Formats: sequence, C-alpha cells, structure tokens
Amino acid sequence: MNDEFFRFPHTPHLAWLGAGTPRDDKVLAPEEATALLAGEVDYAFMYPDQLEQLGDPGMFNAHVFGLNNTPMFIMNWGDPDNPGAAYDADGNPTEQAPNKFFSDVRVRRAMMMAFDKEAIMATLGPEGGYLQAGPITNMFNWVGADTEPYPYDPEAAAALLDEAGWVMNDATGVREKDGVPFEVDLVYAPLVDLYTNIALVAQDQLGQIGVKINVESQEWSSYLTNVLLPQSFDLTIVGFGGASEVDGIAYNTLLSENDVPGSGFNIASYVNPQMDELLKQGRSLAGCSAEERAAIYRQVQQIAAEDVAYGYTVGTNQVHVMNTRVTGYEPGPWNADDKIEAWGIGG
Repeated sequence: MNDEFFRFPHTPHLAWLGAGTPRDDKVLAPEEATALLAGEVDYAFMYPDQLEQLGDPGMFNAHVFGLNNTPMFIMNWGDPDNPGAAYDADGNPTEQAPNKFFSDVRVRRAMMMAFDKEAIMATLGPEGGYLQAGPITNMFNWVGADTEPYPYDPEAAAALLDEAGWVMNDATGVREKDGVPFEVDLVYAPLVDLYTNIALVAQDQLGQIGVKINVESQEWSSYLTNVLLPQSFDLTIVGFGGASEVDGIAYNTLLSENDVPGSGFNIASYVNPQMDELLKQGRSLAGCSAEERAAIYRQVQQIAAEDVAYGYTVGTNQVHVMNTRVTGYEPGPWNADDKIEAWGIGG
C-alpha cells in the first residue's frame, strides 16, 4: 500500500484512455480500504470498479443497482452562434436558427452509430454499467422500456451521412456539404473519466468515417457559464441525473419550456409538441396509475431515441457493500438502510 491510493488487486480492464493517470475518485482511499478489510466498518457505497479493488475476499455482500443518471453525447439542434429560447416573452413559439451539422436526424443517428458504446461501457469494469437508449434509466425497471440503443455500425453511419449530403472529400479525409467541412468542436468539462473516454472514442471512430472532432476540455465553472447553459456549443458531453423521479432526466432536458439559454436544462434546444404532451401527462395523470404512467414513459423513451433528442450512451451502476456478519441486509436502489428493522449481527 502506498501513500496515494489503495488498489487491490490490479484491475487491468479499467481502460483509462486519457493522458496521465485516472482521477482519484476511481480508487478507494487507503483508510477506506483498510477499515473495510479489517472489519472496522461494515457498510460502504461505491462503484463496481472500486469493489474489485477490495479483492472480493468473501467478507462482503454486494448489491448492484442502476443509478438515475447518464452521461449524454449532446448535439445542439440550434445555432450556437445565435442561441434562442423556444418561446418568446409572450409564450409564443419561436423559429430558431438550425445547427448546420445536427439539424438533420439522419446525421444525429449516424453520429450515434459511428462510435462503440459497448467499448466505453467496458471501461467501467464488470457490472459497471449498461447501454442507455433514452432518458428513462434502468433504475425504473417497472416502466418496461424496451427501446434498443443505436448499434455500433460505422458502415450504416457512413451511408446515412452520404444520404444527408455529407460526402467524403478524399483529399482531406473529411466530409463536406455545400463546401462546408464536417469539422466540429466538442467542448466539455472532464468531471469524471467516463466523459473523457466517450470524447476520445467518439473522436477516433467518427474520424474514421470523415467527421473531424476537435476535443477541448474546460474547467467546470467556465464551461457551465460560457458553454453549457448559454447553449454555445455544437457538441458536448455532460451527465444528467434525475434523483428519485422516473422523468427527472426527461422532464428537465426534453420539455420545450426548459429551452431557455442561460438557465434551462433543455440545452440541446429540442422541441417536440408530442413529447411535451407526454411529459405533462405523466405528471398529471389522474390516479397516478403506475401501469398507465409506464405506458407514457415507454413512449417518451422511444420518441427520444428516434429523434436522437440527445445522444444517450451508457448508464452507470452503484454498489451497496455490507460485511457478511450483518444479516438480513436487503437494500433497495434508493435506500442503503432499507428494511433496517430486519438486520442482525451473525455469529
């Protein structure tokens, strides 16, 4: 054990694709690992790759649940040089200038088929995550959302770009349309390693089919103030969480009324009246029937995927770890101390 971090055993499957070493939020602090392995602490919350660092000595029960958050590969539907709200001061819909790259759904679909999200998921380690198809995460399995994520298919992606008029310039290796090269800046804040892995995989694999991506990382506060909230980007990566609400991600990022540069979280400028109606129905349904709400949110998932409202990538998992000496431990996705009245201490 050294003074910087504890890693036991070595975890070569964690493919850190950036420069330098991983952030220290990917490893357990020495005091955390020591306390758990010594039995001084019974419970810990962590991520699956951190659990592996404990070496699975048989003294823990581990319960894996999906988290209600997801990093998104976001293509701006609007012009980043002229961002505007979906509605004017009187509540009337506005005509927003389209993005020169991403206003065409064929392009957005091609982008999502051109890079390998399973390879990105693998960097999270075993049971670290799952492919995400839309804004409803696996935490809400009662919804029964069965929308399939876009597959990794660079040939189909290239064909879609051809169909959309973005043809390869063999001299430069970059696609063009009406004399405009498909060269786009991806600006993001590297809050977690996963964002960087997505950026670098997308940059490499989209480059192979003629889409040139320039990756730029910024400090969070500058990025939030100058890029994300003002919608001053063509392409970005950021994670959104929905807390305990089934529509927490969807309502904030898809409702057209939240398309307000500077303050709203519909940062892609996605506007779809059918989506607005579904999101509002989900929150106002008389009787709040789970079955009827589930049907609504299955539609939300499907439409968001078909429109590529946002580029959904992977969902991440969490782990509740408890020493096996504690009996009756059955946590839920929301509460580590679920059914605490049934806990006991074994012999």
